[in-house]
Amino acid sequence: MSWKSVTTHSLFVRNELVQAFERFFKLGGAPKGSALFESNEPGQKTYVLYFSPDAANVMSDRLSMNRAVECDAPRKGTVAFLIGHASDREELLR
Repeated sequence: MSWKSVTTHSLFVRNELVQAFERFFKLGGAPKGSALFESNEPGQKTYVLYFSPDAANVMSDRLSMNRAVECDAPRKGTVAFLIGHASDREELLR
């Protein structure tokens, strides 16, 4: 399994994906290793969401519909932690 990212210019699409993952996360018993991050570059006009491998697995259909691409794990300090266990913030990033 690999990391997946979705890039969108739509705040609506961004919010919809975040809310969908939050539902999966809660209904799945908040599995460790399943986390969502977002790029936090100042002045960005696009939204880039990063799904950990476990998160990408549970969101696979939804991510396919939104043209997710495989990517490397984001670097610490370049993304904001949105959903997951606090320990995942450090353990999953490179």
